[in-house]
Amino acid sequence: MATDRTDIERFRALTFLERIVRDMASPGDVGSHMQSIVEATTEATRTQVCSLYTWDPKEERLTLSATNGLPRAAIGKLRLALGEGITGAAGQAREPIAVEDVREDPRFVWVPGVDVDENLSMLSVPVSLGGRLLGVLNVQMRERHVFTSAEIDFLMLIAAHLAGIIEITGLHNQIALSEALRVIEERFRRIIETASEGILICDAAGIVQYINIRLCQMLGYRADELRGHPLQSLPDGAALAELSSLIERYEWNPGDRRDTRLFTKGGEEKWVMVSANPVLDREGHRGETLIMLTDVTERKLAEEAVKHQAPHDHLTGLPNRILLADRLDQGLEAARRASGMLSMILLDLDRFKDINDTFGHPAGDAVLVEVGARLRKALRTSDTVARIGGDEFVLLLPGVAPPAAAVIAGKILAALDQPLMIEGQAVYTGASLGLVTFPEHGEDDTTLMRRADVAMYAAKRERGTYVTWAEGLDTAP
Repeated sequence: MATDRTDIERFRALTFLERIVRDMASPGDVGSHMQSIVEATTEATRTQVCSLYTWDPKEERLTLSATNGLPRAAIGKLRLALGEGITGAAGQAREPIAVEDVREDPRFVWVPGVDVDENLSMLSVPVSLGGRLLGVLNVQMRERHVFTSAEIDFLMLIAAHLAGIIEITGLHNQIALSEALRVIEERFRRIIETASEGILICDAAGIVQYINIRLCQMLGYRADELRGHPLQSLPDGAALAELSSLIERYEWNPGDRRDTRLFTKGGEEKWVMVSANPVLDREGHRGETLIMLTDVTERKLAEEAVKHQAPHDHLTGLPNRILLADRLDQGLEAARRASGMLSMILLDLDRFKDINDTFGHPAGDAVLVEVGARLRKALRTSDTVARIGGDEFVLLLPGVAPPAAAVIAGKILAALDQPLMIEGQAVYTGASLGLVTFPEHGEDDTTLMRRADVAMYAAKRERGTYVTWAEGLDTAP
């Protein structure tokens, strides 16, 4: 299921905006309210600097009204005209401007005593209401950083909501602030209840404080069964311990997504994509954590299927040349360390072309699948059966010496001598087998494969038998 990015970003924005509005609904002057805005925005965006410029229509200037990272002495004194610097350019264009390194941008205006040369990247977004400019919101980072579209959209969303808050704050209207809080809380509730993601809120101790309808559906629980329980130890065996561990292990940044596994109330395994957004208090300590979970079980199963298919034959499900080469390398290395043996059998079906020509390729495919199944049944679980193309198969037999390999070859010929039923008719296909053993017949994969091929063609000449490689076969007619 695709993640609804709009829901996620709106919810993240509203989480931090709720804090802002609550701060401003409490007693305090405009300056302290503006400072709450930049501090909360710094936390929300995981940046090092946030500055809020407000537009003075009389002076036609953007004035630095609050900052978290620049010198406080510049508040009220730093004033920029529209088009001046990156901040003024964003205000004039009414469009966000993202700069990877301000030192390389000709629009950047260096203000001595204010700008710090370690703040390299910058994102400026206009704060406007009904087409009317109210200010510009900036964030900066100390390293070169390419702001993603998700980061830009997130700051724009915060700025859009801040526009109304700044307007209200300017009027000093506490009644309007209370109404703004009610509206934001209503939006907050509506978004999380209708979100396509599962949403979970935990307190600093990891106790579940809130769970939305979608997550209840994903886990098979009622909200009252989960609320008030530690995330790592939910009732009835709900395995969210891995989720709890994941959240604690990483320092989450905006846009971070990680996959983890959890279990439903009924024990069903699910894979989810996790986004965790810790809400920090003014001292930088973690308070509540907002966790969003998207069910990606179908995607995970598809990925696992692709991983399996890449080294496996698409028809029989057996290992293909890629996986065979890897297992042969591992088998040879293990045999060298233990001074042991490894036998290999190269098998080519007889009369397979006749089957294809008589019954068609679908019937030939059915024969290959059945042959693969019979080969697997004739061998040990530690052995490998691979289809390397057409009607050729390779068998790896760890720890098997030539006499034992000959016995196994006899078993295989007997298994393949049994008829196969195609369209109600009994069809017979034999096989020709070439046998080699490490280290007696070669000490590397290339030599062993070549000599197994030689032995197999020698068996072909005798039709329906097996041949162990020996000196002189290479020159046999």
